[in-house]
Amino acid sequence: MTNNAEVYDIAVSFAGAQRDQVEAIVRACQALGLNVFYDKDKTVEFWGRNFITGMRTVYGATTRYVVPFLSREYLASAYPMDEYQTALVRAIEISADSYLLPILVGPVEVPAELLSPAIGYLRLEDYEPARLAQIIADRVGVTNQPQPKTSGLRSACGSPATP
Repeated sequence: MTNNAEVYDIAVSFAGAQRDQVEAIVRACQALGLNVFYDKDKTVEFWGRNFITGMRTVYGATTRYVVPFLSREYLASAYPMDEYQTALVRAIEISADSYLLPILVGPVEVPAELLSPAIGYLRLEDYEPARLAQIIADRVGVTNQPQPKTSGLRSACGSPATP
């Protein structure tokens, strides 16, 4: 499915309705040197193979961070929710509360059982793709750029979060 030795800096998880927006961010992340799992880049690798088990491997074992783009469409779609659940289980297994780096898209209300009100998130609409890519790269420690200002960070309850 994927090269067993390959570890991704990030894997993006999103609903099809956000593909164009996410792809712009993915390309900007790649330009900054991040190794990004993006399904469209793996079309040939997944050809004829079980997509679900392959994605569970990516979101559960071969990725340093998962960046879910949580939208109404995401929460209503089976594949993205399977990816999210896999990443959530992985975060619990490795005791890493920062394994998931959530980005909310549009007017979405994420249930507390999926995103704790204590977890910080970003809103897609607050950033241009290149800026969001830089923030992601800084957060995962791939570039040597200064850390981004946290003024756009929010907690899941909607209030500004403190670092």
